[in-house]
Amino acid sequence: MLANLNRFILLVLFFSTILSSFLLLANNKALADDKKLSSEKLVEPWQVWRKNSTLKVSYQPIKNSELIKIKAQATFTSSLSGFLTFIQNTTETANWLAKAKSSQVIKQINQQERIFITHFDAFWPIKARYMLLQSRYWQNDDLSVELAISDVDINTIRLNELEGNIEADVKDNSTAANTIKVEVYEAHWLLTPITANKMTIDYTFVADAKGELPIWLTNKFALRSIWQTLKNIEQQLPYSLSQQARLAGIKELNSSEN
Repeated sequence: MLANLNRFILLVLFFSTILSSFLLLANNKALADDKKLSSEKLVEPWQVWRKNSTLKVSYQPIKNSELIKIKAQATFTSSLSGFLTFIQNTTETANWLAKAKSSQVIKQINQQERIFITHFDAFWPIKARYMLLQSRYWQNDDLSVELAISDVDINTIRLNELEGNIEADVKDNSTAANTIKVEVYEAHWLLTPITANKMTIDYTFVADAKGELPIWLTNKFALRSIWQTLKNIEQQLPYSLSQQARLAGIKELNSSEN
């Protein structure tokens, strides 16, 4: 009888252990689901600011900040090489980038990577500004192309290595009281070919225009500027001489060229 009692106790302990393990797994899953929901709540939804049949600009409020993340989406008539050549041709930047006065490469690291400076005109109530940036592009296995842009701190570059007389230009902008440096926190292009001469682009960026103006006002100017920039690119890109360019290392859709 004692043996039977021991066997019974062992069975009870065994099934209790199984039940406890099951409840623990269920509880861990519930906690994981709650954590996922909490994480999702931290990301604000995208809000469409303006769109038409080929262009779309949206923005996303950033938690614990007055800044916004802006996303531009468009369908352009262009080859991949054509687009990259177009936006990297700094002599033409002022023709398509809204409010830009001029742009210049200050250091060409290699074909895919460079440092450049872009000046923006002052207009009421915005003071003149400039951006000092580094860009790098690469192509993925699916033939999409990414272009990453990051902010450059003037104190981290060797001015004596810059091209031509640009050293003085950079120094002047970094010390001028009437010129403000825009701080770019994030900027990224994704080019996805649809055909050999048509593509979609997704461009996201977060930037702080600095200065004394309220951020809500500079956010509004940023949205208007990116919309105008998209319209300018859409109108100029298909007819640009850049469409004749073929960049080494960039393969076009339906093309055997590398």
